[in-house]
Amino acid sequence: MNSQVVWFNQSNVGTFGSELNFVNGLALSRGVRTYWIGANKQFGQWVYANGSPAIFTNWRPSQPDGCCGGNVTCVLVNYVSTVGQWEDAGCGDLWSNPQGFVCKRPL
Repeated sequence: MNSQVVWFNQSNVGTFGSELNFVNGLALSRGVRTYWIGANKQFGQWVYANGSPAIFTNWRPSQPDGCCGGNVTCVLVNYVSTVGQWEDAGCGDLWSNPQGFVCKRPL
């Protein structure tokens, strides 16, 4: 990863959608275009890394489509020219070539 994106003071952003917009802006401003977020598919349901259901989603049109692999269970942001939108992808896929990942941590 070329840049480390740290997201601090999460109280300044409201809903999860706002958090993602905030993080996306930070990532893009630091040259990190495509990145993984902590969401994946478990037992047929999309959930976040903490196990909570992915109630908010920002899939690009036609996604999630489960295309192009047997284990398409992770979420990639900004695939091709879809700024802020999500794409389902295999967690180890080379074609997606993410530049980074986003983690949330308590302060």
